[in-house]
Amino acid sequence: MTMMPADGFPRSLVRRPAVLLLAGAALLTGCADAPTPPSAPSAPSAPSAREVAARPQALAIPAGPYVAGQSYFGRNDYVEYVAGDAPIILTAPHGGNLTPSEIPDRSASRCGGSATTTTDLNTRELARAMQARYLARFGRRPHVVLMHLARLKLDANRLEPEAACGDPEAQIALAEWHDFIDAAKAAVLEATGRGWYMDMHGHGHSVQRLEIGYLLTGAQLDLSDASLDANAAYEDTASVRTISETAAPSFSALLRGPMSLGTLYAGNGFPSIPSSSDPSPNGDTYFSGGDNTRRHTCGAEATPLGGVTGGMICGVQIEANYTGVRDNATNRDRFGDATAVVLEQYLAAHWGLQLGDAPPPPPSAITLATRGYKVKGSARVDLTWSGAEGASVDVQRNGVVVLTTPNDGAHTDVLGKLTGTFAYRVCVAGTTTCSPTSSVTF
Repeated sequence: MTMMPADGFPRSLVRRPAVLLLAGAALLTGCADAPTPPSAPSAPSAPSAREVAARPQALAIPAGPYVAGQSYFGRNDYVEYVAGDAPIILTAPHGGNLTPSEIPDRSASRCGGSATTTTDLNTRELARAMQARYLARFGRRPHVVLMHLARLKLDANRLEPEAACGDPEAQIALAEWHDFIDAAKAAVLEATGRGWYMDMHGHGHSVQRLEIGYLLTGAQLDLSDASLDANAAYEDTASVRTISETAAPSFSALLRGPMSLGTLYAGNGFPSIPSSSDPSPNGDTYFSGGDNTRRHTCGAEATPLGGVTGGMICGVQIEANYTGVRDNATNRDRFGDATAVVLEQYLAAHWGLQLGDAPPPPPSAITLATRGYKVKGSARVDLTWSGAEGASVDVQRNGVVVLTTPNDGAHTDVLGKLTGTFAYRVCVAGTTTCSPTSSVTF
């Protein structure tokens, strides 16, 4: 039996038991931007999936066990959990559109002086596409938790009083949100002993790129590699702390080296910061990660905020640009395909997780350099490449093939009066074997 709720997503009708009391679900209070502790406190061991399933009276969510691919809902369908069977957890806290009258609107006067209410458009749809494309590649589903309440009613990436502004119904939804994520974490840890968390958001900044948040500020990312590596407090704070403590690369290389998350995304057609080609904001606006990333990953702040991963679930916040990522179903699927490839390579290299049946393919050997300039006011970009096999290559601009040309190592793209940021890749013709992205801005 299925139902079509007001937000337009079909879902299986799985109802929660009539448990509205939040016994044991502690509501956090504090500032959204609390200072980071200098070192990590000792983390308690995580509850198992069986323990989570066995304590329904302590949770405002349906009792487990949870079946992969099935949706489960909290009170009034404000929060949805799509259970998975992969070691990946995806959340989308700011894409909801429900505005029930029982919950008053959030405002600065009600919420401790701050209340951002902007919707991260199409981020629920993006998380669903990421789950679907991962399933198509690996035959398993990431866990997905979605907030269907509009941010006008609840901000599920903040602490109280800013999150629910003291409203009891909003506080129930906030507790359910974290309880569902904790249930997903428990299932991941029981199955594989470690996992990966991604909190999906959308930004409206002028530079069209992914902003990957590791809980390091833009000013900290502006530091040199040597400075980042020399101060252990940066690594302790980061949402990939446990990976950095056990992986071979330096901390700075994990953030923006050749096998960093951002560099792998850029190599698959999605310019990213930090990455090898775009290592730091250098004064640009940049989102470093919020309270979900603090609580549900392996940084030093996780345990004080209620995190119970034992340091074995790491992750990031991703602020996705709209154009080319969130704007339509084709681009959302394209991003989902790229994410599956990126995570396959990244988690095998750094976290000991093999997502597929075989080791992931190595990154492409194709190299690409670009140079932008103008001739009598007309913008042009010289592309030079090497390492591509075959007689022809496809030249991609912003994810679209604009030309198939002989594989002679050079091409000039004439843009004329076009302005903006242009992300280029060169691919073996008709294949997905491509160079990393190289960008030019006019």
